[in-house]
Amino acid sequence: MRARCALPAVVNEPSVSIRPRAAIASTPARHSSSLHDRPMSGWEWVVGINLYGVIHGIRVFLPIMQEQNEGHIVNTASMAGLIALPGAAPYNVTKHGVVALSEGLFLELKGAGSPVGVSVLCPGFVKTELMSKMTWADRLGAQPPPTSNAVGQMVDQMLRDGVEGGLAPEDVADRVVGAIRAEQLWILTHAEYGEIPVERMQRAVAQQNPALTVVRSRS
Repeated sequence: MRARCALPAVVNEPSVSIRPRAAIASTPARHSSSLHDRPMSGWEWVVGINLYGVIHGIRVFLPIMQEQNEGHIVNTASMAGLIALPGAAPYNVTKHGVVALSEGLFLELKGAGSPVGVSVLCPGFVKTELMSKMTWADRLGAQPPPTSNAVGQMVDQMLRDGVEGGLAPEDVADRVVGAIRAEQLWILTHAEYGEIPVERMQRAVAQQNPALTVVRSRS
């Protein structure tokens, strides 16, 4: 799979003058799927948007920020970048990828003495159109039908309920602005979910199998 990006052509257009101080990569594609029983088109769609969208954004805007000697990159991941939800394999993979990419880039830029900052947004449930308005890429062929997997259906309903009662986007925006000003890598929007990734790592260190955790909105 090769994800294509039109950003370089737009940014390099002579008539376009861009001096970005903050670049926010927000990539909300979700596809309920287990690893083995769904078509590859679903994977291509989610990976192309959620992960390659962030990669392309960094490759386009980071050199500009480096040249102007200022700027801040905010990559949108998810709590699914810190925990693994059953029935959401493509989403898990891409959001973990965004977290790893962001943390590595943060360390790389700090080590090089760069003035460009990096943050990764790992929100819990936010009241957006994530579950209702997503545009399928026609080049991938027919859109896969909704999952018939019982676990996938359960997770899908959990996400719908959570998003419906989620945090207001304006509140998330305020936290992002605060993190940029504080030059802070991690942006977690729901303190009550903070123990879930901690417990995950504790299980990993103890070499214990994961437990099914149902995350619900607590608005």
